[in-house]
Amino acid sequence: MNAWFWSAVFHTRDFPFTEKMDYFGALAGVLFSFYTFILRMIGSDQAWKWLVPGAACLTFFVYHVHYLAFVHFDYGYNMLANVTVGILNSVGWLVFCVVKRNGRSWRDMAPCALSVLFVDCLMLLELLDFPPFLWTFDAHSLWHFGTIPVTFVWYKFLIDDARHLCGIKKTDKIA
Repeated sequence: MNAWFWSAVFHTRDFPFTEKMDYFGALAGVLFSFYTFILRMIGSDQAWKWLVPGAACLTFFVYHVHYLAFVHFDYGYNMLANVTVGILNSVGWLVFCVVKRNGRSWRDMAPCALSVLFVDCLMLLELLDFPPFLWTFDAHSLWHFGTIPVTFVWYKFLIDDARHLCGIKKTDKIA
């Protein structure tokens, strides 16, 4: 939500502060998804399992924000950081789909894999930027537009995965 909020604010009011918040929010979102992937792979039953990766992600995020805000606002570095974490995140979730099925069908894991693959395809819009056609729709606007349907598929997976972790069948109703 934070990433989308600051993205909407920045694209409405393009100022140095809103631009930074857009970039910082984007990395926070990608890093949190990566952190969540790590927790799903190793579990969170012991404190070290969530503290160590959490501290690592937070340290990287604080360094990134400090560097861009106070040392040098480097677009190339920001893109490299986001793409690197994004690739690790994508590969991680795809590995999760194969390794952590735990008796679930491929159909149950499809929303996760499809979301990841679709976002990866959309990322090409960010990397292979092109000028706007009809003086309105550029690669970045299409990236944002394309992420809308992915959200519904991704959240379907998250809900189904949470139900699986809690031992709730798909046919059971949640009050």
